[in-house]
Amino acid sequence: MLPKNSIGKAVIKMNTKEKDEIRNYYCTNELKELKKICDPIISQKNIAQMYHDDLYSDAMRVLEESLAVFDKEKSSFKTFLSGNIRRSVYDWLRNNMRGKRCNVKCDHKGKIVRDEKGEPVVIANICLDEPDEEGNILAEKIADEKTVEDIVFSDDRDELFQDERVEVFLKSLSKVQQKIVVLLMKGYTPCQIKERLGISDGEYCREYNSVKSFNNIRLFRTLFHTYDNEEITEEKIMRTTQTMEKSKPMQYSIASINKKIDNRTIRFDHPLQRESEQWSPAMKGNLISDILQDNPLPEIVFAEQIINGIPVVWDLDGKQRCTNCYAFVNNGFKISRNIRRWNIQYLSQIRDEKGEPILDDNGFPLSEYMEFDIRNKKFYQLPEELQEKFLDYTFKCDQYLNCSSEEIAYHIIRYNEGKAMSKPQKGLIRLGEEFATMVKSISAMPFFREIGAYTGGEMKNGTIDRVVVESVMASKYLNDWKKQQEEMCDFLKENASVEDFDYFEDMVTRLEKVMTEDVAKIFNSKDSFLYFGLFARFIDTGEPDSRFIDFMSRFASRTLHKKRIKGVTYEELCIDKATGNTRSTKDKYIVVPKMELLEALMYDFLAYKKEYA
Repeated sequence: MLPKNSIGKAVIKMNTKEKDEIRNYYCTNELKELKKICDPIISQKNIAQMYHDDLYSDAMRVLEESLAVFDKEKSSFKTFLSGNIRRSVYDWLRNNMRGKRCNVKCDHKGKIVRDEKGEPVVIANICLDEPDEEGNILAEKIADEKTVEDIVFSDDRDELFQDERVEVFLKSLSKVQQKIVVLLMKGYTPCQIKERLGISDGEYCREYNSVKSFNNIRLFRTLFHTYDNEEITEEKIMRTTQTMEKSKPMQYSIASINKKIDNRTIRFDHPLQRESEQWSPAMKGNLISDILQDNPLPEIVFAEQIINGIPVVWDLDGKQRCTNCYAFVNNGFKISRNIRRWNIQYLSQIRDEKGEPILDDNGFPLSEYMEFDIRNKKFYQLPEELQEKFLDYTFKCDQYLNCSSEEIAYHIIRYNEGKAMSKPQKGLIRLGEEFATMVKSISAMPFFREIGAYTGGEMKNGTIDRVVVESVMASKYLNDWKKQQEEMCDFLKENASVEDFDYFEDMVTRLEKVMTEDVAKIFNSKDSFLYFGLFARFIDTGEPDSRFIDFMSRFASRTLHKKRIKGVTYEELCIDKATGNTRSTKDKYIVVPKMELLEALMYDFLAYKKEYA
């Protein structure tokens, strides 16, 4: 007799031959195919290189477990395996990266190394920015790297297509962005690409600029780093200066901050922080202009946390300033024409025809004041003097020391009070680090980036995070629905489980497989939480997922909006009787009846019998 799933339906498992074929496919050639699934997830989670082998081993374990329980009727094995590996990586992060401050040596699994007497091996204290015995500074070990344009417009395109680092970078992009980069690498012009992909000038610019966003540039530079022959060992990284101070004033040049971003010793991706690229082009341009004028800027705020024995510095305030400076230095954008001051004065040495400095009678170089219009310029187009001036600019910084996760969350809220942080971004802080990390991971899924009717701005301003939170509530806790995002996050933090978010992630994966263009158009930031909640109820029917899309296609055509169920139509629930205008309220007294009516319409369409209250 066949085994059955949670709704009593037979599970169709693979036979031994099928399992062996899949096992060989993923595990041959040094786990090549398995690593293709793991590497983008590892890159997205910013996991250090020294832990990759552990995660590959864990992925092999997940592969065996997935082979044992896979139901061939549900989805493709690759989709099933990818979801399981993603969840396993998150579990690994949660269990292994919660270390506290210490100065004892640990192995690659985070276990304390002990000597012959069983005592912990103590590591001498040292700071990453202090020179070693040979006068070298560990934070400056990174050599020059390639830029995105170096790869996209390289003459060695055929060789680059075989480079696994390029493959990992491409997988981090959306499907449209992947196509644009690949076509550029093949020599197509922007006009040819727009015609081939059927996209407008604005869409092309938006997608290509997104390729060069802060997160993508940082991933790209990480993949293409080359290091000196001297190995930066785990022991060196873990040696840190301890202090009893609560905070201390610091100063960081832009060049120093950029190196620390590349070294991952300063992080701007805390799950409770809002995304990068919140500023308009004019705001970015005015920042660059102020720096080149040596105008003082507000202090930035960092917080140090010890994770698995390694000091990690999180940004608390100043993310937009730091990430925009990083992106500008890496030629990520041009300075806007709509800035307040664009003619920048600087001191330049006078040189002869051979480019040599002209000296005065005392042997000192002669200089003169010059002006340069910085509008519509990238970093590499600035005069050398302005480039150096920009990199040497110093931010004042307050740095908190030895912080716990709770203290970091407290400071993030404190420093964002009264600032232009959106309601979804503020609400997510209330969710807690663990659930916020899961929400961020789900928000980055292809469904939200490429399939549904969501905008690029909604990906950045926290709207998609709000949609995920609302959808989990609608799927699991509709009777406890809260109108305010902050209240919703407070409720989930106290009552939800990891399984609730895992279940929703699986729902999104299933919808990605069967989604059609007409249905995708109604999955927007306003209403999709209702449709996700409805899909959670549909799953209980045991029908194929394609039947849900059949119903949603009918609903999208608006033919069901005027059908009466218990004397009311969906259209009437959406219209304010007093004004006749469309009602967009998310009060519980509207949301719950909408869901109940949608559920009744769906069951009627499926001819599924269910008792209603």
